[in-house]
Amino acid sequence: MKLVFLGTGAADWDWAHFTAETRGSTSTLIDGHILLDAGQTARQNFRRAGISSACVSDILITHSHSDHFSPESICALAAESSRKLCIYASAQALLKIPDGLCNKQALKIGDKIQIDNCEITALRANHALADHFEPAFNFLLDTSKKCILYALDGAWMCSDTRRLLTGRVIDLIIWDATCGNTYDDWRFADHNDLAMIRSMRNSLQKLKIISGETIHLFDHIARTLWPKDEQERLELAKQFSGQLAFDGMELSL
Repeated sequence: MKLVFLGTGAADWDWAHFTAETRGSTSTLIDGHILLDAGQTARQNFRRAGISSACVSDILITHSHSDHFSPESICALAAESSRKLCIYASAQALLKIPDGLCNKQALKIGDKIQIDNCEITALRANHALADHFEPAFNFLLDTSKKCILYALDGAWMCSDTRRLLTGRVIDLIIWDATCGNTYDDWRFADHNDLAMIRSMRNSLQKLKIISGETIHLFDHIARTLWPKDEQERLELAKQFSGQLAFDGMELSL
């Protein structure tokens, strides 16, 4: 699998003034055509990466917060796509997308979809939404060779998610690392800090869901909750045995 991290920022970045130093709203392109999340800066993310958005065939939405789900961005991507887009999201989010624009498929926790050789499972994310009945998802992407957990947004892993992961060995986890080294913060109930991730990693390793070879990538970086200096951010990620994602980052598994 090939991944391009088009945007890696949390919602506290100033997207009204989109500069070279601004992290875009989080979105990741898988194998050149599957887009995970399409928030406020989705189109700017593509342009800055030098990638045509016409390549997108499928969009999976974790939840309907605007930094992950922008109906305006999705409508624009649909207009630019070389084919009719398929969009997978909660039923509540899909109501905000005009009928006929995309092929829409409502997701529930535990649903599995197949895109090419990749089976994608919708897992429960620990992340609250204004509509208490709307689920927030993490996604498990599984081919015959590699397995990726896309865990944006969310805090402590939910028990049913852990059960669904049992019996697998995950090659890459893309962690919600919003809070960085801002510990004991009120956002612990919706987002991770690095100490929380370390605790979950230790538990997952004991359960053999991850191995010593698993790659841990820290994403959804809050401007105000990580060190201001980029080099300090990189060093902090290393201290917690992970890599800091950045806009335009490419990774092949």
